[in-house]
Amino acid sequence: MAKRPSRKETRVVFDSAIHYQIAANTLLETMKKESLPLRDPTQLLYYRSVELALKACLLAGGLSIPIARTGREITPLYEDCRENGLLRDNEYHD
Repeated sequence: MAKRPSRKETRVVFDSAIHYQIAANTLLETMKKESLPLRDPTQLLYYRSVELALKACLLAGGLSIPIARTGREITPLYEDCRENGLLRDNEYHD
């Protein structure tokens, strides 16, 4: 049986998600100001931010990240979080 992740380990993953989001926000603002074609790198940073946030959510719920979920797929991570009651839908979600 895998050990439950510590709060510190979970926080490191969540902080990394925040750092990627900040980098993406900064790049997006620079892109807008300078009219630079940096859409793809910005999207990659946002994608990684969401991925890490979902992994932190699983860890915070006391779950491990399945080996099959260590890649870059967001949808299975989101589904894992929902199935375990870690996320809930709101009125705006289809």
